[in-house]
Amino acid sequence: MANYQHGEFCRGCGISYDSKGFKDRSGDPRKIILVLDKINNDGNHTIKDNLVTDFQIMCMSCNRIKNPSKPPEHLQRTQSEKTNHRVEKPLFEWLMSLLDEGKEIKYSWFVAEGSFKFDCSPETIERRYAKKYFESDSSPFGLWSNQFDQTYIIKKSRDDPKVNLDIDTTTPAPSLRD
Repeated sequence: MANYQHGEFCRGCGISYDSKGFKDRSGDPRKIILVLDKINNDGNHTIKDNLVTDFQIMCMSCNRIKNPSKPPEHLQRTQSEKTNHRVEKPLFEWLMSLLDEGKEIKYSWFVAEGSFKFDCSPETIERRYAKKYFESDSSPFGLWSNQFDQTYIIKKSRDDPKVNLDIDTTTPAPSLRD
């Protein structure tokens, strides 16, 4: 390929294997990795059926730009997982900050305002986060109802040994029963 292409360099950016001046994060000279790239990406990846003209030499960066990869199907997130990743931690932190400011927060307001603020449905907040935030022994939040059957969110005492205020919000919450 190098002979056909008249040199060992990237057809995208022109960098060569022995280019000087590139350093990695530690300050060491960066090694340029050149790869053999199929020009038309037609799915025929057996070299014996192809010609030299079907390939080009590219650096890893240009090859990734030309051929962006997506995660394997088993690693791709569902829409529900994407929502969970986008909403759960910010919702938790927002609720914690409101309670830290000493605000009284009605449960119904939290569901409505949280769904609006974080662009998810009220059902998602009630089904996905209510159990984790308010029914778990390790949650820093609790629910309190007054004599008028209005439910408020309260912050549990730090002295309670069951409360973990460093709750891990990266794991998906189990759904409540329908």
